[in-house]
Amino acid sequence: GHWTDLTFYASEDVLGKRDATPGMGWTNLLLGQRTRLVDRTRWALDLTASLNRFSLDGREIEARRSNIDVRNQLDRSHVGAEVRGWLGAMEWHAALGLGRRLAASEIGVVRGVDFAPRATRSRLTEFSGFASARIAVGAATLYAGGRVDASSRAVAWQPRLRVTMPLAEGVVAAVSYARATRLFQLVTDPQPEPTLTFQEFWLTAGDSAVPTPVVHHASAEVDVSGRWGTVHLAGYLSRGFGLGEVRPYVDQRDTSAFRWGESRTAGLEVRVARRPRTERDVAAVLSYTLGWSQRRWEDGVWRPWLLDQRH
Repeated sequence: GHWTDLTFYASEDVLGKRDATPGMGWTNLLLGQRTRLVDRTRWALDLTASLNRFSLDGREIEARRSNIDVRNQLDRSHVGAEVRGWLGAMEWHAALGLGRRLAASEIGVVRGVDFAPRATRSRLTEFSGFASARIAVGAATLYAGGRVDASSRAVAWQPRLRVTMPLAEGVVAAVSYARATRLFQLVTDPQPEPTLTFQEFWLTAGDSAVPTPVVHHASAEVDVSGRWGTVHLAGYLSRGFGLGEVRPYVDQRDTSAFRWGESRTAGLEVRVARRPRTERDVAAVLSYTLGWSQRRWEDGVWRPWLLDQRH
């Protein structure tokens, strides 16, 4: 049948007393709508619309050897259509959307010389499209999809692929690949133990000296399930380009506040879960992850990332 869902969300978080220094405040407003326009046995059509505003206001934040005021604002309006259904044994899903985005970022210098005052403000019309399909091929299940987001500044392609295959009774293997990207940069200070006040900058990809972030992900998994519980084994790799962060104290190669570079990660994980057999039985989960995360900046040398955690 036909129906309409409405969503409204509002939140405000304030660190410390309002207008205190140093201090930070966040606001988030969201209004969304989804209407089922067509509901047939083999396919359905939804119309969607949303309005969103997210803002951050930081006052006299400690950044490197300076104190700065930071103001970020992201407004977005969007309308779209989604259609999903079945074509024979294949499940499919497609969507088109058109949006308007305002991205504004402002830095005011209170004291220090690490940051230059700057104010950027861009209004962009964005197009988005998405398509995916899931189908059984013999004993395997294939999922393939892709998303594209485009503006006058940049184009972001995000293909995805996943294949699952049963190897034996209770044993399933899977391999996956995804390319993740977006039309803006969220640049932060990667502190292992961050203070409650931290700097965060929202920059539009494609602007002067701001690259489009891209990360390639790949993984392989094996899941074993029995009456006693489950075992999950996985390995993963990733490779990223155009990633940014606030330039740390130890990097004196450049006077700019931000630096851009590449990433690579790899890891293995195992999770063993005991399934309770009765209501009074005990459930238990044991997990372990071994991982590596590295970054390469302007000097061309791979180094462990500040947030690298081996275990």
